[in-house]
Amino acid sequence: MSDPALIAKMQAILSAEESAMRLELTGMAFDALLAQPASVLLADAELLPSLLAALSADNTQRVMGQHVLPAALRMTSQLETAEQRLRDLLPEAARKELERIIASGKGPRFGWLKGALDPADLRELFAPVVQQVLVQFTSKLPIPGLGASGGQGAAAAAGALGGLVGMLGKQVQKSASQFAEVGKSVMGGLGSELERRMQAFARDFSQTAMGEFRTAVADRIKSPEGQAILVRMRDRAVRHVFDAQLSDVAQDMSHLPMAELSQVAPAVVAFQREQPLLSSLLATEIAAALSAIGQRPLAELLSEAALLETARDMTQRIVDPGARALFASEDFGAWLSRLLAAAAQP
Repeated sequence: MSDPALIAKMQAILSAEESAMRLELTGMAFDALLAQPASVLLADAELLPSLLAALSADNTQRVMGQHVLPAALRMTSQLETAEQRLRDLLPEAARKELERIIASGKGPRFGWLKGALDPADLRELFAPVVQQVLVQFTSKLPIPGLGASGGQGAAAAAGALGGLVGMLGKQVQKSASQFAEVGKSVMGGLGSELERRMQAFARDFSQTAMGEFRTAVADRIKSPEGQAILVRMRDRAVRHVFDAQLSDVAQDMSHLPMAELSQVAPAVVAFQREQPLLSSLLATEIAAALSAIGQRPLAELLSEAALLETARDMTQRIVDPGARALFASEDFGAWLSRLLAAAAQP
């Protein structure tokens, strides 16, 4: 028959604020558990069903709403005021090695994206832009009957050159050449001077054309027709990506120089330990996790995810082999003897 007083004394020893006996027991339990092969967990028949069960819509929605989205917003808020550049996140040697790998041309070819954009859509989107810039160029040419100012001049230039991009370019070149030849034959040296001025004009226009081109592109994109083309291009690209064969994507990713990248990764990861930004981000997320779930029992969290009973059964199966080995060990026998001796003392 058990001695209630002895049991109470043993409990007092193990539950004291500082208990060497308790620390010794938990240390032995930890060592006994870790002495078991990993197959004790990985080969458990309930592991895969439990992982799949945790991927329910309710669990995912709760995790996204309570943890992932707030974390993303917190990180975004911190990074918005960060002064570091991307290069600051890499040690110098790793950055140079990554630059070398990129320069070597190794990496995905993205061939599975071929066809995501239709060249006809690009032509339809940008042809009027190119035409507009060329019309502006020809409307300013110092050629009688072609150059003019204002909208009427541009319209006249467009009409004179057929209103087509290819014809515009050819006609400008042809007109300028013919005009120069006429000038040479009629006025001699004046023709050469005119040709020089034409070349200077073309050079000056090219230096300002980029600004005009950007303005024309912006106007084209904002137009109803441009918006419709962009929507069509977007929808086509999305459908194309969704229709891509996973085998093609995987084969493309196989071109990544994994062996070389794996040599860079350890230095990059180790470098992050010294970065105040990373420490700040981690500290913020740990504090947020403590605030959100820090005071909630693990049993409550598992119950919320509908995994409590499964976790209990799995834990018992996983812990039982280690516990059995622990209780059969000489160390545990010696520890139990010391506990009983300590409890028997007055």
